[in-house]
Amino acid sequence: MSERHDAIDRLRAADPARGVEPDLAALRARVDAGRTAAQVDAPHDPSRAGSTGGTVVDLAERRRRRGLRLGAAAAGVALLAGAFGLGRTFGVPEAGTPSAAPAISLDRTQPEAASSGPASLDASTAIYPAPSSRHTTFRSQGLSDDGGSAVAWAYDATARFGPDQVRELGAAVGLSGEPRQEFGAWVLGPQDGTGPSLSVAPDGMTSVSFYDPTKEPFRCAAVGGGTEPGAVTEPAPAIEPGATEPGATGEDAATSDMVEPLPAESCGPVDLGPAPTGEAARAQAADVLTAAGLDPASFELVDTALGDTTMTEVLAHHVVDGRRTGASWYIMLTGAGVQSFSGPVAPLVELGDYPVIGAASAVERLTDPRFSDLGTLSIMRDDVDPAAAEGGADDTVTSEVAPDAAFPTEPPAPVTAGQPVPWPVEEVAITGATLGVAQYTTPSGAAMLLPAYALTSEDGRTWSVLAVAEGSLDLAS
Repeated sequence: MSERHDAIDRLRAADPARGVEPDLAALRARVDAGRTAAQVDAPHDPSRAGSTGGTVVDLAERRRRRGLRLGAAAAGVALLAGAFGLGRTFGVPEAGTPSAAPAISLDRTQPEAASSGPASLDASTAIYPAPSSRHTTFRSQGLSDDGGSAVAWAYDATARFGPDQVRELGAAVGLSGEPRQEFGAWVLGPQDGTGPSLSVAPDGMTSVSFYDPTKEPFRCAAVGGGTEPGAVTEPAPAIEPGATEPGATGEDAATSDMVEPLPAESCGPVDLGPAPTGEAARAQAADVLTAAGLDPASFELVDTALGDTTMTEVLAHHVVDGRRTGASWYIMLTGAGVQSFSGPVAPLVELGDYPVIGAASAVERLTDPRFSDLGTLSIMRDDVDPAAAEGGADDTVTSEVAPDAAFPTEPPAPVTAGQPVPWPVEEVAITGATLGVAQYTTPSGAAMLLPAYALTSEDGRTWSVLAVAEGSLDLAS
């Protein structure tokens, strides 16, 4: 028997009520003794439960009747493509200002966007499942309900997954050796951070990632120890408890069970020179895409200054019919060259035309639980307002909030007896609809690009919903 089960048995044995059966008759008599005879004999009246004499006000007759169904507060999903990690310092895209429309995403909700920083975020960008006290219904205003057809695509994840593809891409970034399969992914190079490494994952879009620690300007390099730029310092070998340290004799050897920590190595950043920017950075990023078997012309390249001159990030957004698809590459450049990159390499295969619903019907889908997916919400956009960039926006963004706004100083007033339950419902008028494509992952993990609507309200907020007609959906799979 395991130690865990032994401990549980000892705990049960120490229970003073172990083996004692409750006296239900005595408990029933004790409860009834505290109630009046009328209360004991009277049938249950739900209207009196918790009553303190107040009267619930019936507001049904005061409301204007609406013919719309109530939906979930976040029935739509965001159009924010590309979430960045929190805590990083982000710059403003320089050349290569975004020109393609933002990606449509079937699991995100996008508010109106005047800025790309956290300071501009409102309640509609809160991370799900944050609590909400507002509920939403939708109605179309001036939208046509004419359907039609649109092209759908599938990502062929099998086309570029295998040792040959990994070997070819590895050669393009200076990696040699024989690819091996670890945890399902094909890898090349060490995976412990001691040298350049490449991996290709067996997901629906065949995601590739590359990392070269020798081109990382912020790695620890010995100061005054003669370490050459581009070299990675090796840690000293650890001494096992009980082992004798090499060269130790006498008392030192006898006390070697007490392992003393090694002194911290004095180190500093490596000077790799300034990272490329502008056209030079985008040209290096295009070379990476070409090496991966992709056409740079089908991507929108945006280089971003990260607050210093040592690193430049280039975002390569895949574009179809003038709109980003949500498939993006992240390429990091330093003065030594390409330091890291990640992105999908699965090619798109056209599936032909699929029937699509009209815009007005798409608004109705926002309140249909079969199409309203409360997924993870991004808190940052993948594009920046060009006007803000030209106006000299600050290179850094922070998530600081004024103390008065973030922390209430008094608790909320309690709900009183007879008070109607606060249940605010917002009716949103959808006045604009754009038909595009959005990424979708099937239950099997296969990835697709499907026709989807971006639906916009009068105040600029945007929701998205699948546009494929129900007759072309397998609702049983």
